[in-house]
Amino acid sequence: MTLYTETSGSGPDIVFVHGWALHGAVWRDVVDALRERFRVTTVDLPGHGRSAWDDNRFENIEDLVVSVASIDIERGHWVGWSLGGMATLKLATTTPRRFDSLTLIATTPRFVATRDKHDWSCGVHPAALQVFCDELATDYRGVVNRFLSLQSQGDEAARELIRRLRSEVFEHGGPDPAALAAGLAVLRQTDLRCALSDMDVPCLLIGGSHDALVSPESVSRSAKLLPSARVEIIAQASHAPFLSHHDEFVRLLSGFLSSNQVRQRTLTRVAHV
Repeated sequence: MTLYTETSGSGPDIVFVHGWALHGAVWRDVVDALRERFRVTTVDLPGHGRSAWDDNRFENIEDLVVSVASIDIERGHWVGWSLGGMATLKLATTTPRRFDSLTLIATTPRFVATRDKHDWSCGVHPAALQVFCDELATDYRGVVNRFLSLQSQGDEAARELIRRLRSEVFEHGGPDPAALAAGLAVLRQTDLRCALSDMDVPCLLIGGSHDALVSPESVSRSAKLLPSARVEIIAQASHAPFLSHHDEFVRLLSGFLSSNQVRQRTLTRVAHV
């Protein structure tokens, strides 16, 4: 695996994993706010930003997790957004020893709605996701732009957020269309709900009250599946609260990372090294 990463700062490790169609630079403001207290690593997922698709291609969540697991961080705090959050959540269920904490932004264990025995009707309707899949082959830039518009729908700073996301998504030439298709397949197929009940990792779930992709209800229901989770819904935010509500996001994340729950886990693990 040859994923592109950037690391700056000093202190405990914290890893940021971005969502579908974006890349690691989307975290730059958050990195600036944290690097005096943490050694911060951002990653470009396969086929996004500066990570080549041919070297890291994935077909399912297991393949994607193999890529994320290749990051050279033995243990630390992990922060995942949307598709990146789903990958870090899966990694936490398989190798919890690498996690001092896990923060999930606009992330659920099941992205698509289903009426199975667990009744996950709060997810995205399958038909809506299929429209993205069908149009991707003929107009991938148009699909990405429409997706970015959805990320800021209802946000109080929507116009500026859309402008910034559209600028950043093609900063390094744009994501590989094959990687975009694979990412949509992961979102459509993945269901981690049954793998969470025994996951002993402190978790913070952050959502936006106006998120049109991952509803506040789905974030709250996700937290109930995790033994050690807290939920924060940022008012007036949509799918990218760390951009639109930067100060509040950093405050929530910093408070969580300094909480007794997280510090106790870190101290316990250090004592056993």
